[in-house]
Amino acid sequence: MDNDFVLLRSQYLLKNSRIPVRQDIVRTPSGREIAYTVLEYHDAYAGVALTAPDRLLMVRVVRHPLGLGEKLWELPGGRLDGDEAPEECIRRELEEETGYVASDVQELLPVYFPEPSQSTEKLGLYLLRGLERTGRQQPEGEGLPEVGEFSLDEAYSMIFSGEIRSSWSVIGILAARLSQSVSGEIVPLQSTTG
Repeated sequence: MDNDFVLLRSQYLLKNSRIPVRQDIVRTPSGREIAYTVLEYHDAYAGVALTAPDRLLMVRVVRHPLGLGEKLWELPGGRLDGDEAPEECIRRELEEETGYVASDVQELLPVYFPEPSQSTEKLGLYLLRGLERTGRQQPEGEGLPEVGEFSLDEAYSMIFSGEIRSSWSVIGILAARLSQSVSGEIVPLQSTTG
């Protein structure tokens, strides 16, 4: 028996520049046909931006799909623009959202898929250090986000109080906390399966 899924046909249900939606009809290894609705998200990157060894920046932004005026604390980040490299993306997003630039940018965690059952989106998390304030924060559609500085312990507690609910923020803060508990400082996490 073949262990591969086979794409039989695909059609767009909605095609726009932000999030095209398509339906794929796939034959499973058992021979069954299944329809998948697929959201073609752009890849995105976020960063744990350290202002000090144990302090990080977050932005408070409006997230309309959650309700009119709903604001969430998140790590700075956003979608890739065109052919931009991931490191360029997180550098740009950091400055646009917070008005800071980073001299040291390292991958904190490998790219992951936040919702692989229905989306093509990949997210990456970076560790941003050597921050310098430029003041060149740029408003987006929702206006200028509020910028806050928090200790890692505060950010960790905010996850469990429900103040931080975006997946990249929860994962980034937990990764930073794990890194700190293992090495005594926040550093990129390395695979233990090597």
